[in-house]
Amino acid sequence: MIWLLLLLYGGCPQVLLIRGGKVEIWKGKIPHRIVTPVQDVVDLCELQSGVVYRDHDGRWGFSFGMPPEVRQRLRNVLVSR
Repeated sequence: MIWLLLLLYGGCPQVLLIRGGKVEIWKGKIPHRIVTPVQDVVDLCELQSGVVYRDHDGRWGFSFGMPPEVRQRLRNVLVSR
């Protein structure tokens, strides 16, 4: 699975990986003040897996399998930080 992450998100400067309901920084420096609220949303929505990334334009993106309502909650948290 790591090779797939590299292929899809390797060019992104910041990547958060959600595995087993836990958020981990996979690439880049992401402040704790961002990771903690993302973990809160993941816990609340019972999300088990996914990817949250920031592209070179500064926009946050999400893996395809993530439900739209979870994406919106995460977007709200990320933009407000």
